[in-house]
Amino acid sequence: MKFTQSLLVKYCLVLLFLFYSAVALAQNNKIDYLDILILDGKIIDGSGNPWIKQDIGVVDDKIVFVGNADSLRSKAKLTINAEGLYVTPGFIDMHSHADLNDPQGKKMLPQIFQGVTSVIVGVDGFGKNDVLKQYKIDKGGRERLSDTGVNIGTYVGFNQARLNVMGMNDRPASNEERSKITHYLESGMQQGAFGVSTGLFYRPASYASTKEVIESLSFLNKYKAIYDTHDRDLGAVLNGIGYDASVAEAIKIGSAIDARIIFSHFTPQGKHNDGRADVGIDLINNARADGAQVFAAQHPYTATQSSVVV
Repeated sequence: MKFTQSLLVKYCLVLLFLFYSAVALAQNNKIDYLDILILDGKIIDGSGNPWIKQDIGVVDDKIVFVGNADSLRSKAKLTINAEGLYVTPGFIDMHSHADLNDPQGKKMLPQIFQGVTSVIVGVDGFGKNDVLKQYKIDKGGRERLSDTGVNIGTYVGFNQARLNVMGMNDRPASNEERSKITHYLESGMQQGAFGVSTGLFYRPASYASTKEVIESLSFLNKYKAIYDTHDRDLGAVLNGIGYDASVAEAIKIGSAIDARIIFSHFTPQGKHNDGRADVGIDLINNARADGAQVFAAQHPYTATQSSVVV
């Protein structure tokens, strides 16, 4: 897989299988009525192929037809003219800071208006491990996210685990503490987390060595999960290890625990790193050639923000 293909494409392929399976099934059966008929849209299926102009029929929130609607001869409750517009699978935001505790935030209107239908939270190492309590069932047995505007997935965070076990102490974890960190993280995985996120850029995770992170996350290999990282040094860290070494460290950690690696922010920072993104790309492509599954997300803008802890 080339570096330019995003993780989103991988998930879209699953949608495509379901998409065209439904289409094949529907085309073998007569469809008398559609809830929604989308006409003349430019369909992008997520596989990297060029768009194709076709019509789409929907019944009960399921796609049942793709093709020329003239051949279908079905009536529709709602007809949408998509001439000149693109029709795509829902986008997946793999790095979201959405506030699910805010009633307005739960509606996810900014995401929906941009075509995002799934978000991943618990990023940068700060996902908590009580996944069921946070995202699934409340004390009354009601699904907490039943009224959330999009699909939700979460990571469990290394930073949060270290903070719970060791506070903000700037020292290596003892064997006992490392065992507790692992227990915290594995509890989150057992409750349905997609993987583990780290924010080695942030305290207290920045106090952990590469060795400590690998040993704390070694259990992850049995889950074939995701290692999502805000890596240690994008290039603008006080007393950092440098951009090149930071990219290499993230690949080393993810490979050692046999996880799929995602760089949350593939964005070399600082004037001294201007034009050096190809260095990170080469490291990623070399790791892929060796069999590692490495992906990266890049900001589509030139600004950034973070926090300062004094």
